[in-house]
Order: sequence, then C-alpha cells, then structure tokens
Amino acid sequence: MAPPPVLYLSGYVDGEYVHDDEMPCAQLDRWTLQTYEKVALNLYDTRVEVVQKINDVGESHNREGEQDKGSIGVGAVLWEAAIMTMCHLLTSETEASTHLRELITTRANAKQKIPTTKKASRKANASKRTTTASAKATPLRGVRAVELGTGTGLLASALAAGGCVDVVATDLERVVPLMKENLSGVEALRVEALPWGCEHDENTRAIRDQAQPDLVVVTDPVYQPHFVTPFVHTMRVMMEIADEDRDQQPPRVGVVCYEMRDPEVATRLERELRDAFECVDEHSVCEAVEGYEELSTDHVRMFVLRQPRFPSLID
Repeated sequence: MAPPPVLYLSGYVDGEYVHDDEMPCAQLDRWTLQTYEKVALNLYDTRVEVVQKINDVGESHNREGEQDKGSIGVGAVLWEAAIMTMCHLLTSETEASTHLRELITTRANAKQKIPTTKKASRKANASKRTTTASAKATPLRGVRAVELGTGTGLLASALAAGGCVDVVATDLERVVPLMKENLSGVEALRVEALPWGCEHDENTRAIRDQAQPDLVVVTDPVYQPHFVTPFVHTMRVMMEIADEDRDQQPPRVGVVCYEMRDPEVATRLERELRDAFECVDEHSVCEAVEGYEELSTDHVRMFVLRQPRFPSLID
C-alpha cells in the first residue's frame, strides 16, 4: 500500500504566493486547507491535483434549497470526509480498510469472470483491454466506480490513480465546469450531471447501466434534512442490480462518509439508509485510518452499504 499521503497546497497566503506547502493528511486542518487555490498529492506514481473555487462557496441553502445564483456551493472546496474516505479506500492498512477493499474487489473480479448478459460481456472485455492505472499494483485494480456529489474531484481522481478502470464523477449541473476543469486530463474518468431524487431515476439508471459500478461512493451528501430522502433514493437506485444478475453477482458496495454537523440531519440520514439497505455497517473512520486516532472519533462517520431493499421502505 501507499504511505499515508501528504497534501501539497498552493495559493496566496497573506499576499504572498505559497507553492506546495505540505500538510500531512493525518494533521488535516480544514480551515487552512480551504484557503489555498490548489491542492495536490502523489498517489501510486500519479500526481492528483485539483483547483478549489474558494470564493464560490456562497451562502448556505435556505429552507427551500435555493442557493446564491452563480455560486458553486459547498462542492467548490475540499472537506475532511473526502480526504479521509480516500485514505480509507486507498492507503490505509487497517483491518477495516482491508476488509472494505476485499468486498469491492471481490465483486469486480466475480463480475469479470461471470458476464451474465451480452452487455456485461462487452463491458468485461473492455475492462480487460484497459491498460492505464489498472496495470499497476494498486488497491482497487479493475474496479468500476461512481461518485455522487463529486465536487472538486479529488476523490474521483484518486480512485482512478488507485487502479479503478472506470470512474464516473457526478454532481449538480452548476458544479460540472469545475469538475471538468479538474478532471479533463484524467484517464478512465468521465463527468456527468446528476441531480438526486425519484424524478431523476431515468438519468440515474442510464449512468448506472453504462458504468456497471462495483463501488458507489459519496462524501458529505446532505446538509439539510429535506435533502436526505432524495439522496438515499438515488443511492439505492444506483446500487440496484438487474433481477437476472442478482443471484450471480456479489452486491455492489456503497460508501457514505460525512462530517457530523446537524444532529437532525445525521439521525435522519442513518435511519433512511437502514430503511433502504439490507446491510449497513458503520466504520469509525478516525480509528480505521492510521494517524487519525488522536482526532475526535465522532465528527466523521462512514457507512458501508450493500443489498438495497426491494422495495425500499422509504419509497
């Protein structure tokens, strides 16, 4: 596995331009992180670099979910949950991290060995022909992933560097230009606009059926209670497997990681995730990632999801 990554921060600080100021992930300071324009790290011989739009975060959503016109929103900058999820999936050697990667790669390997439809067969053959990051000794070699709520794209780019043969980065339409700016040069990665909720099921299923993901990952998905149900619905639809394939393929793996901000949001999110999925395991991210043990263990939570309920109890 790769050593714990170090973030390299570049931007103007107190009127002077700072280049590649080092910040070890284990000493993550969000307030410092979000003052720099560029964030980079080296991962499996790949330099992952994104731009933050620190002046485009805008004001918080109001009760109707409206946001400042012209602002990108919270997706304009990086947050702790994305960094810690990246470490958990790609660099940590703890028992929890190793088990999670085994769940993901077991599905990816089984799906390639047993293509159950002509479409699946074509996709499996395409995966074998891919010779980019998957050729390296990387932890998610051969995995296909979809990220919901991508934002700056650091996690999506890291997944590609970590061996994923296909990554689909999705977010709201207003975030797409930033995603394209940061991800346009990344191989095996593409960008799609995807709002959440049942009214967008057709688009969700189209992305899912094309991507055939083994892993569906999202960090900091919701900040207000009324966004919880649309998000959980889209997460469940993205993780569904066709009836004819369900008995022959291991379930897709979902990872939801978020910072504890509003207790009402956190309680509702956990309840609806447990209603929508048969298997919901909680990981203590701070304990699962080396170097985070001294941080508070209750400010970031992670749930690993499998087996959507049919039908969902929240529908």
